[in-house]
Amino acid sequence: SSNYFFYFMFSNLLKFCKHVWWNKFTNLSFIFGNLYLESQTALLILCPAAAVLSAAKILANDIAARGKPELNVYTSILGLIVNVIGNLILIPKFGMTGAALATLGSYLSMSIMTLVMYVKLSGNTYLNTFLIQKKDLVKLFWSVKLSIWKKSWI
Repeated sequence: SSNYFFYFMFSNLLKFCKHVWWNKFTNLSFIFGNLYLESQTALLILCPAAAVLSAAKILANDIAARGKPELNVYTSILGLIVNVIGNLILIPKFGMTGAALATLGSYLSMSIMTLVMYVKLSGNTYLNTFLIQKKDLVKLFWSVKLSIWKKSWI
């Protein structure tokens, strides 16, 4: 199974997260003003959480396409349980940051479960799921070339 779309999306999300982390103070104060500087810790926690969840959603679509959409329901149930328990424990102690941590834990648990199910269903290894391979680049090249060729005939 090719993974160039997965690699492309995940690597771009990581670049975005890196940008948010490096420019955390200037982004928040410039866009929202100084009133929202308190939320920077939650934002910094939620940024990698969004990247992790996005990667899991790409794999979840592959699982559904293989005829096993019900497996994605199980990951959502796990995420719900982790999020509710995490929120009950962390929000009273840490407030908004605790909610962000509970969400991160929820997304991580969902992503790990999705990855395990994807590897079992697809036959890919964990390493091959995350690394782009030569065959993926060849498929990407030919799909782009075919797309350009089709547009030249229109």
